[in-house]
Amino acid sequence: KELEVCAGPQPPADYGADYGVDTEVAGLLAFADARGADRFHLYGYSAGATVALAVAARHGDRLLSLALDEPATDFTDEDQQLLAAQYEHPLAELPPQERLQVFARSLVRPGAEPPPSPPGPPPPGMELRPAALAAFERAITGHRIDQDALGAFPGPVYVSHGSLSNPRWDAMAE
Repeated sequence: KELEVCAGPQPPADYGADYGVDTEVAGLLAFADARGADRFHLYGYSAGATVALAVAARHGDRLLSLALDEPATDFTDEDQQLLAAQYEHPLAELPPQERLQVFARSLVRPGAEPPPSPPGPPPPGMELRPAALAAFERAITGHRIDQDALGAFPGPVYVSHGSLSNPRWDAMAE
């Protein structure tokens, strides 16, 4: 499922206070409900993995299992501090084209190079990504989930990250 922040044909001019992690959780649950999935396996990558964590913390009884691939954050105080220190400026303050470059650089370990952009025109929907990145960054900054509820999740959990990925994921996986 596509994130709600990217669901429209164009990015809204201002996501404002109406958009947040709760918007994404509600969108995911509505998606599952529309398909009659009372309980389901949930996999998320990056921002989707962060939404999956929020779902597991609040609606863990709906999940059979949880798989996370490089979550944008795990909502712990430690990761929120690392996230805040990650960029010199919030992504929203950067020109849209620069946002993707700064973001891509933040995904890899120091000394590693992010993969180059594939040749040719960008895939459909990429024009939404700079605004979506900035909106999602604002949404997760300072958002908290109940870590005890997350720790009590009874189903199996799989967490993955790459060997050249930012060290933040080592800490989150731990």
